[in-house]
Amino acid sequence: METLFETRLEIASISNQVYFVQAQPEITQEPIVRGDNPIDRSGMGYQTVLQDNGIYRMWYQAFPEDLGVEDGSGIGYAESDDGITWRKPDLKLGLKANLCNLRLHSPSVFIDPNSPSSHRYRAVGYGREEHVGGPEGSPIHGFYTAHSSDGLHWEVDQLNPQWDSADVISAVYHPGRQEGVIAVKYRSHRGEKFKRGIYHASFNNGTWSEAYASLIPDDFDEVCALSRGFASGDYYGMGMMPVGQASLIGFISNFRHSRPYLKNGYGIYGIGDITLAFQANQQSAWIHAPGRKDFVSYLSIPWGRGGIFSAGSILEVGNENRFYFGAAKRSHGWQVDDDRNPIEKRFAQIRRDGHVAIGYASWPKGRIFGLRSDPEGTVELNLDSLTEPSELVLNYDTTNDGSVRVELFEMDPPREWQTPQNNLAGHSLEEAILLKDESFDAIVQWKNGSIIKPVPGKRILARIHLDCAAIYGFEVRPI
Repeated sequence: METLFETRLEIASISNQVYFVQAQPEITQEPIVRGDNPIDRSGMGYQTVLQDNGIYRMWYQAFPEDLGVEDGSGIGYAESDDGITWRKPDLKLGLKANLCNLRLHSPSVFIDPNSPSSHRYRAVGYGREEHVGGPEGSPIHGFYTAHSSDGLHWEVDQLNPQWDSADVISAVYHPGRQEGVIAVKYRSHRGEKFKRGIYHASFNNGTWSEAYASLIPDDFDEVCALSRGFASGDYYGMGMMPVGQASLIGFISNFRHSRPYLKNGYGIYGIGDITLAFQANQQSAWIHAPGRKDFVSYLSIPWGRGGIFSAGSILEVGNENRFYFGAAKRSHGWQVDDDRNPIEKRFAQIRRDGHVAIGYASWPKGRIFGLRSDPEGTVELNLDSLTEPSELVLNYDTTNDGSVRVELFEMDPPREWQTPQNNLAGHSLEEAILLKDESFDAIVQWKNGSIIKPVPGKRILARIHLDCAAIYGFEVRPI
């Protein structure tokens, strides 16, 4: 189902009192999983959660009980039957307990259904050559890729990084696009300052593309940071959620700096909040959600007031979506000085109390963005020219005994502005059946049924009448 973000080209018009809305998720008030064994007692984060063969599988950054300043490359593994209660099996790989045989920082995993079985699982992460089997102490660092047949026994693809820069990366497989999509944190100049932005790359037919700039912090990011009491802001990473045939929703880790920029050009002290962005398809620009309001704020996490950091873990579970995140007890850089030298007594506290744990935010399925009337209004959607009989399916809800009705119009093919005049026979407003209450996948009905037949030489426009109602998604479903 296609998400109704306000810049979608299918939206022909919005009239009267209809407004863009963004979900307000429910947040777990305690971590669902935290470090509790030698490999992760200092913390767990940068997690990937996948549904795979009837279970939930998690790969995460494991910060060991003897944590030092360079100990950020171990990858732990956990399993769950419901995505809430987790177990950490002994993998018997000749390593400690549930530690995988891959060493990368910010690991991210996706399943590639088009690869041979030996490469079914793909991973990306940041490291140096000693992490991936190269010479100890090599200065070469960057983002590496790896593959596995089972998600536990890994092989790196090459001993040179696929992308440069550092040090946060996430990846997701988009079934509609039939490709992997990678979001990479890159350092870039903005004026005289270094700003960390998001670059994107893709994975097609066994090949990783070059990374290109897609989201670079701007003046409004500074406004957002200043309005929340911080000195400045940039981006630390981005999780992604595939929706519809080609769209993506981005979960941006906004790094809010607690101090002005330092001598090395960018701040290491601060917290992370999550805001949202949208990309309609591969050729489209990434667009921030209006106002860039926080989707998940560090202030909403009683157990993680040091900041929230995104990763590639957004799932559909029953009638809800879940965004898994890592949240820190203490702010970023709390344990090092201005030159990034470790402060031993701070590291001792992290080793004793732990630092990062994992929770999730949830919201009703498919309802992260939408258009709501207060009280009444219309939304017109271009359904274009149909090639076969179809039905229109909506994700909607109502309040105050509200309702949704749909009428269809025949339109000339160009999408240029035209005033709808001729109702499609049998699909007028008077013939529309009211949609009440709520539904995640309601089939729109008229008195003569739900079928929309193709009209040669014409395209179809749907005018959706909202009365104290909201629509979040739509699908033209062939039957």
